[in-house]
Amino acid sequence: RAYLAAGSDVHDVWSEESGAARSYAFIEGSVSVDKYVAALKAGHAFASQGPVVYPEIIFGSELNPIEGIELNLAYSVHAVSGLRSVTLIERGEIHSLKSLKASDNSAEIEFTVVPKTNTWYSLVIEDAAGKFAYSNPIWVKPVKTKTK
Repeated sequence: RAYLAAGSDVHDVWSEESGAARSYAFIEGSVSVDKYVAALKAGHAFASQGPVVYPEIIFGSELNPIEGIELNLAYSVHAVSGLRSVTLIERGEIHSLKSLKASDNSAEIEFTVVPKTNTWYSLVIEDAAGKFAYSNPIWVKPVKTKTK
């Protein structure tokens, strides 16, 4: 498993591109550099040029739902400039896309999936200004139910 982190390779601090991409990490308890780095390494983070997302299930988590049973993936998304869309990605392909009104600065989004095999899901969020946020995946390994 490899996780993404945001960063800018712009070396001109006066440029508007410097620092445009940022990593946001979900940290339990008090904040420290060590906890931030550990959260990035565990995939409990997302990269953004603007939009922010608060997942119900922390990115980087592994779920083991019963095979063929619906799984709800819920997110609270926000953008100062308004929201354009939220796309759910499954194993690198578009699973679902939800378009939003550019006048909406926040939205509660839910996707329902029915995983039958090992897979992963991540998000791409676009704001009204054309800036993106990319989440790390949530790993899903469905388990078969025992037959009688």
